[in-house]
Amino acid sequence: MNFWKILFIFTLLPSTILAQEEEFSADRPGATTGTDVMPVGRLQWETGAGYERDKSSAPTEHTWTLNTSLLRYGMAKFAELRLQNDIYSTHADGDALYGSIAIGTKINMFGGCGLLPAISLLGDVAIPYGKRVDGEHRRVGGQLHALFDTAISHRWSLGCDVGLDWDDNDSDCTVFLGACLSFQATDNLGLFVEEYNHFGNGHTSWLETGLSYQIGDNLQLDVATDISLNAPADHFVVQFGVAWRM
Repeated sequence: MNFWKILFIFTLLPSTILAQEEEFSADRPGATTGTDVMPVGRLQWETGAGYERDKSSAPTEHTWTLNTSLLRYGMAKFAELRLQNDIYSTHADGDALYGSIAIGTKINMFGGCGLLPAISLLGDVAIPYGKRVDGEHRRVGGQLHALFDTAISHRWSLGCDVGLDWDDNDSDCTVFLGACLSFQATDNLGLFVEEYNHFGNGHTSWLETGLSYQIGDNLQLDVATDISLNAPADHFVVQFGVAWRM
C-alpha cells in the first residue's frame, strides 16, 4: 500500500510544480499590452467597466463602458487565441448604444534575455454593432501591434507597444505608440504609469495611472484613470475591472 501511495504522489508532482510555475499575467488595466501569452490549455476572462467625460467640444459627451470582456486561451506555448466584446453607451445630443466583437491572437516571438526585451505580435479584427451618437456608418476595424517588455529589475519593468489601429468609425488607420513603467510593490500589489499616443488625423496623447491587486493564484482586481494631455481639465476616463484565470 505504501508503494502505491508514493507512486501516486510522484505522478502528481510534475503537474503540481508546473502549476506553481505559471505566473499570473493580465492584459488589463492599461492601453499598452504585455508580451505574456496564456499557458497551453488555460482560459482567462478579463472584464471591466468605466466612465469617460469629454468637455473638450460641445456638447459634453458622457460615455459609459458598460462592459469590456476579453477571453484569452492558450493554444500553444507561444500563442493565444483572443476574443473580445466591448459595449458602450454615449450620452450627448442623443443616446447611443454600440460596441464591437474582436477576434485575434497574440504570438510570442522572443522570451527576452537580460536587458533584451521579450517580443510579441498582437493582431485582431473587430466587427462593430449598434450606432454612435453621430449615426455614421461604422466599418470593420482592427489592430496590428508589436509588443516589447524589459525586466529592469526584480520589481521594475518597462513595456512598449507600437502598431497600427483601424478604427471602426474611420477608414484611415492611426499609429499607436505607448510606453508603460510598472512597479511590483509587493507580491500582490502592482502599480503602473503609462503614456500613449494616437497619430493620424491629428494627435491625441494620454497619461494613465493605476494599480492591480492579486487575490490568490488566479484572481486580480484593478483600477485606473486616464487623463487627456490634449485637454487635461476636460477629458478623463476612470475604469475598474477583474481578471480571472480558470
